[in-house]
Amino acid sequence: QPGSFFRYPLFHLLLLALTSLPAVIIALVHTAVSPGEVGFQAAFIAEIIKEPYMSQALVFGRLVTVAMSIVAMWALYRMCASIWSPRAGRISLLILLGNAWYTYYSQTTNLDIPALMWILLSMERSLAAARGGGRRAWWWAAICAALAVATKDQAAAPLIVTIPVAVTVWLTRGPRADWPSRLRSLLPVAGGGAAIYLLASGALLNPTGYLARVRWLLGPASQSWHEYEASLHGRAHLIGDLVTRIASSAWPPLVGWLVVATAALMPILAISRWRQRRAWLWPLLAAVAMTLIFNLTALRVAKRFGLLHSVLLVGYAGAAIDLALHAIATSRWRPALRRLAQGGVATLVAAVVVAGLWLSFSVVWAKWTDPRYEVERWLTRHTDRTTKVEVYANNYLLPRMPAWLDATRVSPKALNQRNPIAGLREVQAPLADVEARSPDVIVLVD
Repeated sequence: QPGSFFRYPLFHLLLLALTSLPAVIIALVHTAVSPGEVGFQAAFIAEIIKEPYMSQALVFGRLVTVAMSIVAMWALYRMCASIWSPRAGRISLLILLGNAWYTYYSQTTNLDIPALMWILLSMERSLAAARGGGRRAWWWAAICAALAVATKDQAAAPLIVTIPVAVTVWLTRGPRADWPSRLRSLLPVAGGGAAIYLLASGALLNPTGYLARVRWLLGPASQSWHEYEASLHGRAHLIGDLVTRIASSAWPPLVGWLVVATAALMPILAISRWRQRRAWLWPLLAAVAMTLIFNLTALRVAKRFGLLHSVLLVGYAGAAIDLALHAIATSRWRPALRRLAQGGVATLVAAVVVAGLWLSFSVVWAKWTDPRYEVERWLTRHTDRTTKVEVYANNYLLPRMPAWLDATRVSPKALNQRNPIAGLREVQAPLADVEARSPDVIVLVD
């Protein structure tokens, strides 16, 4: 509808809609065969929100995220291999497999992994283009950047810094007299990237809604979500918490602090030999841009807002281990001492990877053993058609209800502000009046 907008950009929602198309077609056919007396649109909505259709959409949506997480790992490997070495890229991936945040968001339908994938692809192609990769590399960098921002707005934070820096480095590789012509050669790329963004974000399809959404983003969008006060003191705490959460939550604490400390050393080594190692600062540039432009502006450091930082850190950790192995291999130590040192580094890497994988497996296990499954089994065993059940929660928090239940969702929220669930009757009422309603069973989400 012209002038209306959703809180997220359009592009990934379109991808999810395509994966849900089989379920939509089946629901349309079913509704067309037996539309009922409520009208086609209302009958279709009542049909499509039933569990089989929603489950298919969820499963396919998660499979899309899993596939994108694999592509993101490939892009990270390519970037690390380009900056340091293929071995550094492989070690980085091993460490990334133990990143609990990455493991968690790779199994959800959240926009964080899709946006991260497009960011990493754009960064890898921008780096290749800056090193003389040609116009095709610039085109891919622009396309991936456009799709990153059309997937999630905050993806713009690192890219509005990394792409101009890549262009600057590319320009300085040639004579100053060629700069105007080289810049002109990038105009079609910039125009194409902008056109792709405007189309993928929905701006061309609904310009008034897009402008309203921009006003919302720049105005009240995050005001109620601020986690820190908008002061120098509050922002200093934010940066400290960002580092602490990555070190103590993305990995087991000892492993996390080791990854952070190792990664912190690499930019120092890069600055010490600037001309030879300036590409080492590429991941750091994106992480700093994300921090300055998004985290310190939105004043938020939830796990998904530190995901990019934690992924870029593993590149530095992998590079540091690769450099240590190279230094040992090229040293003048006795062969037995070199083998002992290499074995020590390999043991350390193995311990880091195993500890991280255990935490990541714990995340997967927690999803497999979600207590909502036990609630579903209990309701199936202990209720019948005469049982009155009352629930209080948003859709994504609730277990699936047996089809025969007389289940009611009670909330003070207006009925037109809720997303419907098949089989649940919606009631607007104070929660405190539960005794007057006298349900037999209450499903309470903590």
